Amino acid sequence: MPNLVEYAGDSTKQFLLPIKTEQEFIELDGRLSDENVFSDLLATLASVGGNGSKKICLGIMKKLMSKDMCLQFSALGKKNKRNFSGYKLFNVVFEAVKYHYPDSSEYQITKDISSVLASAGDWDGGRKKRQNDVAEH
Repeated sequence: MPNLVEYAGDSTKQFLLPIKTEQEFIELDGRLSDENVFSDLLATLASVGGNGSKKICLGIMKKLMSKDMCLQFSALGKKNKRNFSGYKLFNVVFEAVKYHYPDSSEYQITKDISSVLASAGDWDGGRKKRQNDVAEH
């Protein structure tokens, strides 16, 4: 496998990350039909580091999409949320995690993505705020 991290270079300049709006999401997902765009985004996301596939997945998702965007999705469309696996962006995230953990199964990476999306409400102090709100009532 090529060294995607070195390849990333200045590719982040062509992406407005993290994705904050529905329009940005749809536009970037559509652009991923171009193999060069897919490769550039993959290199950008694969440059995210971390210990363990779930932590890398978390870092990748935080780089890719805002908390508010992540809250709209689940990996497989459960709990009345949008199905992230139905978009090309899922494939880029999957491949970026696979770059770091080539022996990980499809099931494990999908589970990691699912867990990260399910916990998006806890990002940026969300869990602490909810706990404080409960303690005050």
